[in-house]
Amino acid sequence: MTIYIVISAIAGFLLGLVLMWLYSRGHHHAERHRLADRETQINDLKSRLSAHEESNYPARISELETLLESERQSSREKIRLLE
Repeated sequence: MTIYIVISAIAGFLLGLVLMWLYSRGHHHAERHRLADRETQINDLKSRLSAHEESNYPARISELETLLESERQSSREKIRLLE
């Protein structure tokens, strides 16, 4: 009678090990898929960032700063005339 209990306990333990292995295998696959998606997103963002850095944004910013300064100067002159 005790041999059946021991055999049942061993069988249950082995079944538990197999089930845990199957679960962790599926979980590991999902984590690898998530990691691949993150790497794809990072590479996409890096390429977009380098495209923005290579564009003419710095030149456009300096043009806008110059325009802003001239508008400020014009506003100062108008205020001075009104006083």
